[in-house]
Amino acid sequence: MAGTAVADGTVDACAFHDWPGTTTLTPYMNPTWRRLLERASDPFGPARIKVKPLYPDPLGTWAPDTYPASGGLPGTDYATMRAQLLDDSSLSRVVLGYDEAFLVTAIANHYIGQQVTSAVNRWTEEEWLARDPRLLAYILISSALPEEAATEIRRAARNERMVGVHLGANILGKPLGNPLYHPIYEAAADHGIPLVLQVGSDYNAPDLFCPPPGGPMATVGEFRALEARPLASHVISMISQGVFEKYRDLKVLLVGGGVAWVPDAVWRADYRFKSMAHEVPWLRRQPSEYFLEHVRMTTYGLEVPDGAALGPVLRSLPGLDDTIVYASGYPRRDWQRPTDVAPLFDGFGTEQIFRRTAEDLFGSGRSAATKED
Repeated sequence: MAGTAVADGTVDACAFHDWPGTTTLTPYMNPTWRRLLERASDPFGPARIKVKPLYPDPLGTWAPDTYPASGGLPGTDYATMRAQLLDDSSLSRVVLGYDEAFLVTAIANHYIGQQVTSAVNRWTEEEWLARDPRLLAYILISSALPEEAATEIRRAARNERMVGVHLGANILGKPLGNPLYHPIYEAAADHGIPLVLQVGSDYNAPDLFCPPPGGPMATVGEFRALEARPLASHVISMISQGVFEKYRDLKVLLVGGGVAWVPDAVWRADYRFKSMAHEVPWLRRQPSEYFLEHVRMTTYGLEVPDGAALGPVLRSLPGLDDTIVYASGYPRRDWQRPTDVAPLFDGFGTEQIFRRTAEDLFGSGRSAATKED
């Protein structure tokens, strides 16, 4: 394979943006919801719509130098992001995702959650995408109301620069292979855009999905060490319950979970499939084949103790390197530029990782995604 130089036209599959406060979003809501959340007569000010993470980083979430000079939190200021990330000469496109901001989908009132996510998408289109043609974005949804989420996907996906569906917090606490989520998957498949599942999605749900033995963890370090486990559970659920047989062009992008867990998970699934295939008669292939065809992962979150450690993992499952896309993770404390990531691939070609896989993931079907709703 080719060497480890950064490819021209690199696509950043996930940099995080955020809104400054509740009143940033309320102009994108109808008057009833706007009055409810702005609370003009309340001395304590507007309603708080953000949900705090269950495991906050005690040293802070964001890189110290990413705070805007004008004030506010990292990811809220376009000019700062442009200077620190967008103007990197190797980047051609940057996809805007959500870091702690996606936890707004964990609001207990599902109806408010749906209204807020719709406002977030409209705000992103008007205040970010309209400013810079290099920007793309994910559609944020609340999966608590799948039919309403599907309606929002169909609305937002009319903008071809909205290139994925961020599933947000798994507030219903069910594995993602459950048919309950199919309206969401159908809407994404109709528009040729991937689903986006991020680490931390299950840890603010009412019931922790696949919790660790003995109950919740005590430290951020424990959480970060095990954060990819729910991703593995959800992906195996989607494969086993036939999501990729029903929606054969659907892709899933896993953000922040690394890749070292993949060979173990898919080998174990293949092994069990040999004796349990009668339970899933709709599957036509081995679970590992579905994984390599339908699942993609970001470089953000790679668990690489040293530069030579990733090569053996990639060689252990042929084709695994073709599932990886570059993502900076900006402005988190551990965000990485393309030049920081390229040496980690131990001789594997990076043109695929930095450009081609992302172009396929975000470009496939978009020009033809014109199904009438």
